[in-house]
Amino acid sequence: MNMISIIDISGDAARQTVIAAGTENLYQGHPTTVLTRTGKLLCVWTTGHGGPCGPAAESLDGGRNWTRIDDRLPPEYGAECRNCPTLQKMALPNEGERLLAFSARPPSGDVFVGPCPLGIAFSDDDGATWRMAPPAKLSAGMPPTGFIQLVDGRVALFGQVFKSLEQAKDRPTDDQNVWMATSPDGLSWSAPRIVASVPDKNLCEPFAIRSPDGAEIALLLRENRHAGCSMMCFSRDEGATWTDPVDTAPELTGDRHEGVVLPDGRLFIAFRDRMADSPTYGQYVAWVGTYDDLRAARPGALRIHLLKSWAGAQSLANHTWLGDTGYSGVELLPDGDILCTTYSKHWPDARRHSVVCTRLNVAEFARKS
Repeated sequence: MNMISIIDISGDAARQTVIAAGTENLYQGHPTTVLTRTGKLLCVWTTGHGGPCGPAAESLDGGRNWTRIDDRLPPEYGAECRNCPTLQKMALPNEGERLLAFSARPPSGDVFVGPCPLGIAFSDDDGATWRMAPPAKLSAGMPPTGFIQLVDGRVALFGQVFKSLEQAKDRPTDDQNVWMATSPDGLSWSAPRIVASVPDKNLCEPFAIRSPDGAEIALLLRENRHAGCSMMCFSRDEGATWTDPVDTAPELTGDRHEGVVLPDGRLFIAFRDRMADSPTYGQYVAWVGTYDDLRAARPGALRIHLLKSWAGAQSLANHTWLGDTGYSGVELLPDGDILCTTYSKHWPDARRHSVVCTRLNVAEFARKS
């Protein structure tokens, strides 16, 4: 049972903004965000659970108000791309910045029929216009979730691949390995290589974060059998070699980790809670602790219940399974606010999932940890 402090802000509507409201017939899901170098926030998501891409929005005021920009994305993005897009950014020479939206781009239209290449939409003008790059030959039934810029200017991308294509049905027992590929421009990619594999473990949805001193990259891994803790591995040579995966602290056990390094060097990592016996099991939570806490699998300083999801409430119309929330974007804004954006069954009624963000400030929990 969790022994560290839990802060609950999940019911504070004043913190929350609904970016895209679900209806009785429309499910809005799986958002991610990016904060551009100009301070603009962008968000992309899908309609339906792992469904078609296309929806997009931007905010010019730190996430308090959002404007839909679906028509800026190329037609192929909405017509051919599917399943939990991820937004990323990379620094280019001469102070440029490239925005990247990764997705599955299955030739058949079905992410579970044959090889599924990686779809890449990109923008070099702060999200004003977007183009499609040729699909990359990377396993992308579930689009890769880990991304980090290396010290030599290249970027690294981390995803997962089924150990057996004969069992590639996205079931908890269909074990997976985690791969890494690199690119000088975010458009052309090296061949992937396996960097994390554990017998009888279903490792997926990696999240990469750099240590506060910059010397090490940590990779947090969802373990999709949910029979134990999440896992983690580390590299001190920019991804050339990796330690063997080991368990995280129970308090970091969850799905689809996403986080930032705070100004004081601590980590803020949000995820779908999968810690056994947790009072917030299946909910959207965050963990706060030092990098040493993470590496040593210590409990950390505190957890925060970020948003309430009514998924799993059997009495509600249009209910879905417990834990249908938590894929998210986490952005540290210049004023110290942290904006966390996810999808959830936001209201206890027949409305389906919505895309929602909530806000908190570093100072709020600094004195409580």
